[in-house]
Amino acid sequence: MYTKLQLNRKILHPSILLIMIFILLHVSITPYSYSQTIVGETKIYLLALSKNNVGEAINVTIQLLFPGNGKVFIIENNGKIAYDTKISIYYSLRLASLYTGINYKLYNYRVIFPPELDLEGTSATLAFTLAFMKLLRNDPANGGIGATGIIAPNGLIGIVYGIHEKYYAGLRYGLEKIIGPPYLDLENATNYYPSIDVLNAYREYTGKWILPNISRFQVISPKNYSMVFIESYIYFKKSIDKIISYVKKIPVLENISEGLKEYELGKKYFKKKQYYTAASYMFRAFNDLYSLYYTALNQNEENTLMILKKYAAQNISYVNKRLQECMRSFIEKPTYWNYDVLLNSIVRSIQAKLVYRIALISNETKAKITYYVLSISRAQTALHWLELYNLTNSKPIDSTTINKGLARLQDYVNITIKYFTSMNYIGNNTIKQYMSIVKNNTDPAQKLLELSTLLYNITYKVLLLNVFQTYYSNKEVLELNDTLNSLSQKLIYYTGEPNPTILTSLEIIHNYYKEREGFDALGFIESSSTSILSIELLIFGNLYPYTLSTEKIYEENPYEELKYLEFVDVFKTIRSTILLASMIILSFIMGYLYAIRRSSKI
Repeated sequence: MYTKLQLNRKILHPSILLIMIFILLHVSITPYSYSQTIVGETKIYLLALSKNNVGEAINVTIQLLFPGNGKVFIIENNGKIAYDTKISIYYSLRLASLYTGINYKLYNYRVIFPPELDLEGTSATLAFTLAFMKLLRNDPANGGIGATGIIAPNGLIGIVYGIHEKYYAGLRYGLEKIIGPPYLDLENATNYYPSIDVLNAYREYTGKWILPNISRFQVISPKNYSMVFIESYIYFKKSIDKIISYVKKIPVLENISEGLKEYELGKKYFKKKQYYTAASYMFRAFNDLYSLYYTALNQNEENTLMILKKYAAQNISYVNKRLQECMRSFIEKPTYWNYDVLLNSIVRSIQAKLVYRIALISNETKAKITYYVLSISRAQTALHWLELYNLTNSKPIDSTTINKGLARLQDYVNITIKYFTSMNYIGNNTIKQYMSIVKNNTDPAQKLLELSTLLYNITYKVLLLNVFQTYYSNKEVLELNDTLNSLSQKLIYYTGEPNPTILTSLEIIHNYYKEREGFDALGFIESSSTSILSIELLIFGNLYPYTLSTEKIYEENPYEELKYLEFVDVFKTIRSTILLASMIILSFIMGYLYAIRRSSKI
């Protein structure tokens, strides 16, 4: 028989062993707990409208916590911050990380709103973005600054509802600067600082330009690069030469004179050996002159439309075939150069298909002709761009870069879709496209291009909305040119080479500006180029290490996530304490039962 002391020892020994085992298990399954330090804090004024449409300036504090993993704690202080506003905070954080090049997942963030505030809408996107950028870079900024504006995925700033009331609210509150989108009515308004995009807005906010600031820099194009656009120029010129004698006999109209002017400018820049500019002018001349030519023909309209429709469809079919061939090659050996070539060609092929579909549903003969001709010419440019494929011995993209870039891109597209669907600017078709790409078990290189194309198309669509139909003055064109040049320089630094987007955009914008092309045309080219370069910077810019599980896609409910994050640290501590205490008690019970069982056997 065991004595009482012996029995207690028999209980104690297995109990201690079980406690140690349970503690080890607890440590392995319990999330790592750490204390966080506030390493940065800033205040910025959001400009909002009350329910009575009265402008208000709301002072919001944002804190930077280290270490972290990218979580945002929304401190509502007995108020109610709407879902779309919370989404705009998440979106702003991604924008800030993209343009500063700093890993937003190194930190956590606390956004503290004034007590009992009800706030909804996305007009504070610009203010949140500027504040996050300042915190990530630790730049000084005056606290008496307000900002308002929504933001496109390529950084362009859009107009918000009630911009006049919000501007006057900033004046009433004595703000030194009110930063917002270009708006004709406020062009020369006191303390209003219009900015075309995020980078220029940040320059107004802090006085600093955060990317390489080179207004014009030299890049060397690869061998045989010029030949591609020489052939493109020749294709369009030869086509025009077949009809130009007929076109010149048509009674003078504005479109004819414009087309002939573009034709002459194409020849001018061909002599100057500015071949992309020459090809671009001939492309424009082709569209204007052929549209007029087919409209003016005294032939059977039905027959003319049938011929154009058939030729446009054949062009689109051939482009699809060539794209598939190049895509297979890209999957086997992805390079930086070929990625840019394919993205540009895909974008042009999509535009060709779009105007072809518009031609099909149009009821007017003149409109049908115009869209069919544009579809044909745009498909040809897609083919011409594919002639650049494999033109250089470009640096291959390793699998690690592709996977990290794909994760960042998926995260960015995901939050972008949520942001614009919260405003009803994009619909279910875009969501379905995103879901299809993410869930398909395709090669990562192919998925990278598909997601890039989707993001470009989202950007293109939202920039056509009235809120982004900003007027372009000389100031806005020059500001966007600063952004484009800086993005180009940054991307060359990361990839080690200029890509076709950089080479073509630098040439054509410089020449278009000299020719005094309309500011709207210049702004459109600049915004299109920044859309592509921003995507490439996101993927290839080595911004931050990032992984994303395939489950974290559009179905997640970010509203629930945001609400939960406000309490997660407290509950985690309580749960861990209860779990550990339960394990200790359970260990003694099991030890006691084990000892009793052993003693009964003796």
